[in-house]
Amino acid sequence: MAASQDLFWWKKDAKLQVRLQAEVEALAKQPANAVCADCNCQERRGTRFVSVTLGTFLCNRCYGLHRALGAHVTRGKCIGLDAWHPDEVQLLRSVGNAVARSRFENGAPPQRQPNGAAASDRDVAAWIKDKYERRLWYAAS
Repeated sequence: MAASQDLFWWKKDAKLQVRLQAEVEALAKQPANAVCADCNCQERRGTRFVSVTLGTFLCNRCYGLHRALGAHVTRGKCIGLDAWHPDEVQLLRSVGNAVARSRFENGAPPQRQPNGAAASDRDVAAWIKDKYERRLWYAAS
């Protein structure tokens, strides 16, 4: 099969994966991305997951809540374990948590936003559903 017909060429390119993995790890350490895009918590080890469809960096809890929404809304990956497509990394580079917040939380009531790890799972799940599935406060940039 020719490389142009191989849909998973990017997974097989070890040098590419090393470069993309390093870039994702560096992006995750940026101040806006080191805090979860949804519950605003800052885990000791930093954000360890991403939504490759939304371009956001997530904590463990919010990653699980994103998975419950379904792949038609958001699809997640683990920063240290998964292979990366160049387009996914490009989305993370161009969006990130700061841009995503400006798009998905435009006009959201401040009292509605979760405040870190102390927020209940129920409140964070409702926030995520309203934010991404219902797009209650979405504003295209």
